Amino acid sequence: MAIDYIKLANRAKVLVGENGRALKIIRFNKTAADPTKPWKGPTDPRTDVEISADIVGAFMPLSNANRLGITVTDIESLKRTKEFFLVAPGADNPPFDLSTADEIIDNGQHYKITFVEVMRPSEFTLLYYIGTER
Repeated sequence: MAIDYIKLANRAKVLVGENGRALKIIRFNKTAADPTKPWKGPTDPRTDVEISADIVGAFMPLSNANRLGITVTDIESLKRTKEFFLVAPGADNPPFDLSTADEIIDNGQHYKITFVEVMRPSEFTLLYYIGTER
């Protein structure tokens, strides 16, 4: 029996939507301000948002990470992580790959992303596990 990943992805989206809250996830522009000195990076990347998306995320206690199968290989990132949340995009793809995002805005509070793990058993992403710190 074949697994219907579209149905599974949309069900995950419904469950996260019922238990989550509205967030904005952003990726900063990392283009160097001076192309002759690319090592200096952008002048102020926080003011130069490359792309953003409105999403719904369900916050989870960090103690639940192991039960959900999250295995972060970068221990230093996990030490900095204060909380994490689940995002289920459903069968519709978000406007950009959320694993490349830099920051989340939740009710005016900015959270730096420390790690992102993706559950993608097929061509559809079922869940993003995103760790954050302030």
